[in-house]
Amino acid sequence: LEQVGHVLLGNIYEESLINEIATRFNSIIMNSDFSFVRSQHEGQIFSRQIRLAHQNIPQIKKLLSQEIIEFFENYYKTPIKVVDVYAWRNYHVPQEIAERHEMFSSYWHCDGRDTTWTKLFVYLTDVTLDDGPFTVQSVDRTKELMKMGFANRREPGKIGRAHV
Repeated sequence: LEQVGHVLLGNIYEESLINEIATRFNSIIMNSDFSFVRSQHEGQIFSRQIRLAHQNIPQIKKLLSQEIIEFFENYYKTPIKVVDVYAWRNYHVPQEIAERHEMFSSYWHCDGRDTTWTKLFVYLTDVTLDDGPFTVQSVDRTKELMKMGFANRREPGKIGRAHV
C-alpha cells in the first residue's frame, strides 16, 4: 500500500459471510424500494445501486472486521472512520454504446479525493479478466498519466483506455 498506493488483500472473509451478503444483495438490487438506477443510456440500465447499503444489507457491517480496522489504522497511524458504504451492480455495456457514451468509469480517472481517503472493494462473486476487473494504477503511473494531460473525470483529455 505504501509503495504503490494499493494492495490486494485476497480472500480475507469467510465464504459464508460473502454468500449471506450476496443473497441479500441479489434479493433487493432490482427492487426500486431498495435500489436506484445509477447509470443508463437511452432507457437501458447499465448500473444499479442499493440505497443505504449498510442498513438494507446489515451483514455488510461485518466486512469491517477487526483485522481490516487494524490494517488501516496501522497504515494511517490513527483511528479510522467509515464515511459511507456503496453496493452496486454493473451490467455489460455493448461496444457500440461504450464507444459513444462513457457509462461508468471505463476510462482511467481520479476520484477526486485526497490521500486521507481509502476505498475497500469487496467482490461478491469471482471476477476474472473476462469480466473486466477493477484496475488500479501505481502512484508513479498515476503521476505519469497526470503529466500526460489528464484534466478531470468528466473530461479525460488525452487520457483514456489506450493510454493506461
